[in-house]
Amino acid sequence: MRPSGDFSTATSVQFPVLGNYNHHLESFLRVATVFTNFGFLMSFWFKVF
Repeated sequence: MRPSGDFSTATSVQFPVLGNYNHHLESFLRVATVFTNFGFLMSFWFKVF
């Protein structure tokens, strides 16, 4: 989960004006990163076996 942390800090640095919306964006990006990682792992798993 290292890239998601970097991504959230990058978004907070890029968009300081959003304020409260930034928290929702951060959580959304975290969930999206988890889902993409899970999908990649599943595709890799099915590709190997």
